Amino acid sequence: MSIRTSLENKLYEISLVLEKKYKFNKDIGVLEGLSGIAMFFFYYSKQIQDDRYSEVGNNIIWEIIEKIEIQKTKSI
Repeated sequence: MSIRTSLENKLYEISLVLEKKYKFNKDIGVLEGLSGIAMFFFYYSKQIQDDRYSEVGNNIIWEIIEKIEIQKTKSI
């Protein structure tokens, strides 16, 4: 198996785990939170040329916006 194939397989495995578990992450930051996961899906979508993963990234961004709105209303 080539290095490229091995890397593609590992990225696919990562995408499966993130897609199943991102909803349990409450942090919205880039390094450990939802923003970073969304970024992963946007880049992954571009890399493999599959818009489905870009849609997952969009869904995550909407969840981030909802979390910000909820936090905003709590602080008012």
